[in-house]
Amino acid sequence: MTYFEDGTPYPFRPTEDHAVCAGWLDASREYSRGPVPPEFVAVLSRLCRDTTFRTRGFHYCNLCVPDHEPQFVSDYVKAVVYDDRGDFEVGNAEVRVRGLGEAMFVAPDMVIHYVVDHGYRPPDDFIEAVLRSR
Repeated sequence: MTYFEDGTPYPFRPTEDHAVCAGWLDASREYSRGPVPPEFVAVLSRLCRDTTFRTRGFHYCNLCVPDHEPQFVSDYVKAVVYDDRGDFEVGNAEVRVRGLGEAMFVAPDMVIHYVVDHGYRPPDDFIEAVLRSR
């Protein structure tokens, strides 16, 4: 996965004014950890399941440690999220959430996996934006 620090400008579409990154994690970098509200997890899960910004290919979570040294792509396991609608894979899309003012948060759909399985706590502004999107 590509790493971008939370709150930095989103680099892939420079014409998108006020787009900022959230949840672009990498195993080589520290990230914020802590509890998040349960309702945030439920809403974020819905957003990550129903995303419209699909990409080609799949990213695998490099925070998850395989049980052996990976040699092939097939050695990695796709990140799967479980919610009240069943399970779904993440790693091939982006999520956009309108913040306050003109800000638009852009996160990989894998952000839900990072929150649930790795204890990632996104910035408060992102959490509030997700909760407002209900």
